[in-house]
Amino acid sequence: MKINEAISKKLLKICSERDISVNKPVSISHLTQSTVENWNKSKRFF
Repeated sequence: MKINEAISKKLLKICSERDISVNKPVSISHLTQSTVENWNKSKRFF
């Protein structure tokens, strides 16, 4: 598993457990939307 796939999987798991959208932790951590989109693109490998 590549690092971006692991990050995407972990981010999606946390969001699911806490019943929040992916954008919530992104806004808290001040990441750019493009970073999250790149992570989410990798979820197709799961």
